[in-house]
Amino acid sequence: MKLYSAYKNIVEEIKPNLIWFTTFNLNIELVERFLLPCLVGKEPSELRTAEDYEALNLELVNFNIKVWYDFNAISFQNDKRTTIDIEAVNAASLLQSQSNDLIFHPKVIFLKGEKAAYIIVGSANLSIAAWHNNRECFLIKEVASKKNASEIIQFFQYINHSQNGIKELQKWSNTLNDFDTGWSFRHNFNIKTNLLKELSAVNLTVWSPYFSKETSKLINEFKNLGIKEIRIVPDIDQSGSVRIIPQELGILKNDPDITILKDGAKQEIQGLFHAKVWLTEKSIAVGSWNCSYRATGINRAENQRNIEAGIIQDISQKENKALLSKLMPVPYNIINGITEEELDADWAKDLQNYSITCQIIVNWDTFTYDLIAEEYTEHYWVCLPDLPDEKVELSKVKDRSFLKHHLNVLKNKSFTVYNAKREIVYAGYITELGKANRPPTSYVSLLDLFESLIYDPLGETTQRRVRYSLDEENSETDNETIPFFSYNGHESTYMMFVSFQRLWDTIDLHKESKDKLDALGYRLPGSIINIITLVEESIIRTLPDGKEDDLLFHYFLCAEVNQCIDLFNGYSPKKIDKINTKELEAKLNFSKQDKRFIKMAN
Repeated sequence: MKLYSAYKNIVEEIKPNLIWFTTFNLNIELVERFLLPCLVGKEPSELRTAEDYEALNLELVNFNIKVWYDFNAISFQNDKRTTIDIEAVNAASLLQSQSNDLIFHPKVIFLKGEKAAYIIVGSANLSIAAWHNNRECFLIKEVASKKNASEIIQFFQYINHSQNGIKELQKWSNTLNDFDTGWSFRHNFNIKTNLLKELSAVNLTVWSPYFSKETSKLINEFKNLGIKEIRIVPDIDQSGSVRIIPQELGILKNDPDITILKDGAKQEIQGLFHAKVWLTEKSIAVGSWNCSYRATGINRAENQRNIEAGIIQDISQKENKALLSKLMPVPYNIINGITEEELDADWAKDLQNYSITCQIIVNWDTFTYDLIAEEYTEHYWVCLPDLPDEKVELSKVKDRSFLKHHLNVLKNKSFTVYNAKREIVYAGYITELGKANRPPTSYVSLLDLFESLIYDPLGETTQRRVRYSLDEENSETDNETIPFFSYNGHESTYMMFVSFQRLWDTIDLHKESKDKLDALGYRLPGSIINIITLVEESIIRTLPDGKEDDLLFHYFLCAEVNQCIDLFNGYSPKKIDKINTKELEAKLNFSKQDKRFIKMAN
């Protein structure tokens, strides 16, 4: 957990307000449970319930946090629980390439506070394995030079479609001095040739867990660039297997210019040797570059390379010798290669097979969806967070309202896209806009609601609660935990009428205030949309065996709510649908005289 400790130390030192991550594969639990809490002084153990995560969301509103990952390399083992921005990257699309084999592969963490900034670059993905038991390598650099800042900004300019935060970073960069730090941040967008030409090596040592299927041919390309002596440090599993095809491994073993080594450092936890390091006599490159054509860029056009990133740093002869001294020769008879099929299976075991990408945006200001997608020739359907069991045509997502089922969207943050054959072609996380206007809390009983409205319809009481629970929470179902409000004579009726008279008066008083009307309609725990949900839930529980008094009480309750909705709709440009009372009316079986009386009363 050295990387986690280093990350926490930087967070504590500079108090960053901009935190950007890139990764190949993504485990959202690592980000949300371990990397985000320390930004606000919390420990992972403090995040157990939906209430805890919603409190964290409130604290993170003013941070610029974003995660980019390869669109095929996501794990949905854990649900997304925070509102941070997660963006899938299709490397081929970003590079305007027709290749299906390109990946988004950089592992970068950029942290910027008011007075300082740091970058962490290496081989560690945003996964539990990378941060816990893999053997990774990374470099941490303070970004104090305009040159280094410009290199970092250039990288994020290419991958950050919204450009959110870029202008602020450019202003910050312009305040820095321009001096040589002895290191540079290198990536696809500033390496115009290939990694080996950047290094200008005669002797080369490469730590890499993954290798080209044509490793011997690639090594010959190294030699053509002037490299005389090559040391390879692969990941060797407990059975002695390395990720090189057997015939290729045989060629390497017989090449006098190549030596295969292993790291002699004691390993406390058995895990993947995932480090990617390129060491020469005078420099070291630490980043995401595996020993492959698409990673190094050798004999590949700029739009035919994986998107990679790393730091190249000057290194002294003493440091070079110290690193090499930890390496030991590997007896060639104890290592063996794996077949091409095994290599493919090992690489693809945690990957999806998506054929498209799209971004679905949840706008809490308007309670509508938006869609960012390419022009597709096929028809696609999508399961959205508000109604996850219903398929909607992808072309009809834009401006679709999720107001009625907004509680589902508070918890469900993923979506799935299907083609006409009902095959999954993409799945991802929603992006949330208007996060400060999310209404995660409401009241869970009519009694709490009445007391809140009587106190102040524009205020909140301590009885507000997050209206959903995490799947792993040891709680009963919502219907079992919500107290049932049973009619209790004139006291119940009095509370109801006083409550909604207060709401009516407050709506009328603030009819000229767009913000207060918005709060009364949508944002507060006692907002109209939350009242509707609470009343409809109570009706569902009342209908099956409801006594006449309970049914009648709920009928007049609906009438009071609907009158407030009518008043609200008269002042607000955004309209709210009234509660349907047909089932209650059918259950009560009103006579014509009853209906005339009710009409007169209303």
